[in-house]
Amino acid sequence: MIFVTTLSLFIFAQPTLSMAKDMKCACYTPAVGGLEAGSKGGYKLKCNETYSQPGVSDVSVHESKAKIKVKKNEQIQSDSDMNMDIRPRDDGNCIWGVIDKVASPDKNYPAKGGSHCTGTGWKTYGKFKLTSSDGNMVAKFGIQTTKKTYGGTIIYGIQNGTKVMVAACLENK
Repeated sequence: MIFVTTLSLFIFAQPTLSMAKDMKCACYTPAVGGLEAGSKGGYKLKCNETYSQPGVSDVSVHESKAKIKVKKNEQIQSDSDMNMDIRPRDDGNCIWGVIDKVASPDKNYPAKGGSHCTGTGWKTYGKFKLTSSDGNMVAKFGIQTTKKTYGGTIIYGIQNGTKVMVAACLENK
């Protein structure tokens, strides 16, 4: 798939893609090779989980203190922003802030919603702006928890004129 090759070149050419050095991702199966190929610009994507078709089921990625979920209806985009659900991984931890790093790249925490402290309940955060470069779209975000701060990104490739999610990534800490 041509868009996967173009996407991988785009990802590694962007030194400001996110705050993370190593990213733990859920990846669209045909894109895994292009996403994990090498490490450029200080970013290394690791596809810990895969999904075979965007838009069929929810896709989630977790780290020790935070978990993100991109619902199936957000994986194929026709507009310029996207929504995701976020929750802390345990009850002793809170989400204190979520930042849209495209709309507010220099803004500090907290933003978008205030504290969220239940380890079992999801909270939807919306309108993360997608930025375009070389025909690909990327949402960049930051999550501040009680114990750790994470960077992350949602990556969309262009397939037949439609934005299709190829990876949801969270900083590996």
